[in-house]
Amino acid sequence: MYIETLGELFRQYRKKQHITMNELQEKIGINKGVISKLENGETKRPELKTMFTISDALHIPLHEVIYRYVEVEKRPTMLHEVLVKSIKLGNNMDLIKTVTLAYLSSDRHETEDALATLYEFTSTIHTQEIQLVLYNSITEYARLRGIPPFIAKGLLQIYFITRLDLHTKEKTFDKAKEILYYIDFLSHAEKILFYFRMTLHAYGIKKYEQSIAFCKKGLLLETEDTELRAKAHGTLINAYFELQEYEEVEKHLNQFEHYKHDFIHECALYTRAIVKVKKKEYEIAIPLLEKTLNEISKPQRLYVANELLTIYTELHHQEAMQKLFSKEEAILSFLEHPEATNEQLNIGMYYEFKGNFQMNQGQIDEAMSSYTKSMETYEKINATEEMNALQYKIILQTLCINR
Repeated sequence: MYIETLGELFRQYRKKQHITMNELQEKIGINKGVISKLENGETKRPELKTMFTISDALHIPLHEVIYRYVEVEKRPTMLHEVLVKSIKLGNNMDLIKTVTLAYLSSDRHETEDALATLYEFTSTIHTQEIQLVLYNSITEYARLRGIPPFIAKGLLQIYFITRLDLHTKEKTFDKAKEILYYIDFLSHAEKILFYFRMTLHAYGIKKYEQSIAFCKKGLLLETEDTELRAKAHGTLINAYFELQEYEEVEKHLNQFEHYKHDFIHECALYTRAIVKVKKKEYEIAIPLLEKTLNEISKPQRLYVANELLTIYTELHHQEAMQKLFSKEEAILSFLEHPEATNEQLNIGMYYEFKGNFQMNQGQIDEAMSSYTKSMETYEKINATEEMNALQYKIILQTLCINR
């Protein structure tokens, strides 16, 4: 049978354990008159210390006590204390939501004040799962009561948390666009943060036009040279690059170079060089890439080297290739994540370039050694297309040698 009230719950647990009121009084130091009034329903809202002391002594699961307490308690300060207690339990999200809604719906405070207090409190919580429950409760209740500022703030914080889930990136992005309907209720700083986060998010899911649009909105609002502004602007440039709008890339690079952050110089130099490669302006691209190879941080050198090798191969610059291969240790020894798929792919490409060069120089054994390293690297990451192409190339090379 369902136990409806807090008093009934205490009485049942006490009797089940064959404890008299006198025994309970002796055990916890609370007068049996207080206990009796609570069990009989005369006291519907006991002091929290009394309630938790009794529930502890009778080994009553805390969530059972709290569920019944919030049905009758209307005092915001008490409900807030119970919410803190519920959060400390840690794993009962339904309980946390129940207490949160009880706190918000109390008629003892103004709704906007309750939302503001809860919103500020939620920012102090370190567990994201609990934060999501609280922010969702804030958003739902703000919708119910028609309070747009807290719909906007709740949605924004939900987005900032859920955007980190790589498995739902596209769904999260589409859902976050609802914030645009409430954008005017966000502060200036919140708008900037939202636009720039959406810039990075859109680029990550290959929605390049939307990435550009969000970034432009953010750039209009943010006038300070912040790191986030610089990164978002760099993302806009990359989006234009992916769309092959190279004139726009170069136009924005002229602005991008004025940011005062450590990563700007390398990024701008490399991007400018790659744009010249794409435009086949090799007379400009080659010096830029060679300059980049000397100035860029060590882990990024392999990518620049492969770009140069691509051009040198197309232009048959054998001497330049020889010079670059002589720097192999400096190019390959400083990779940040040598097991990462992208780096493995580029290592495989490098050794394939080297094998081609050695074969053209008549260094057959050395070429086969380089091809083997390339094949082994491709195999690690199951790069089937690259493996098949290289294998076909090796067969052709072998046939030519044997003729």
